[in-house]
Amino acid sequence: MKKLFYLLSFILVATLISCEEEEIVPKDTSNDGLITLLQLDGEWEFDGYEYDGIVWKCGSIEPEYDGIEDVFDDIIFETEEDSPNYMTYKPRYVCGDYDYSLQNSFTKEGNTINLSNMTLTIIEYNSGRMKMRVESTKFNYEYIGGNIILMK
Repeated sequence: MKKLFYLLSFILVATLISCEEEEIVPKDTSNDGLITLLQLDGEWEFDGYEYDGIVWKCGSIEPEYDGIEDVFDDIIFETEEDSPNYMTYKPRYVCGDYDYSLQNSFTKEGNTINLSNMTLTIIEYNSGRMKMRVESTKFNYEYIGGNIILMK
């Protein structure tokens, strides 16, 4: 009986060793940050700009914050795998109709979106609402460090 037990144990171990399963390697999402490119894709509507403890919206600008509306933009992210990613700004000058739109390619690393003329950091994302901090720009904008609030 003891020899039969050892024989069966040996056969079981040999079977387990010889039957290797293909390991499923999950997609590396460690650098996606708070939002994936797929979630980022699409049209985002401007909802407010948080600066100096105040959330500025269309029609709420005080004279001492003149120029803050320069970031009151709807944004369209176009993302495709193995293709350049594009971000289109649709400025809402004093929250009216669009005068024009600008398109710029971008890269996303973690929560950072790098464009040729600005760097944004995604600081919050909740299925349809996103906040991005304006880290730097190459144009003269005195309200750096504020957060653009967008809704999808």
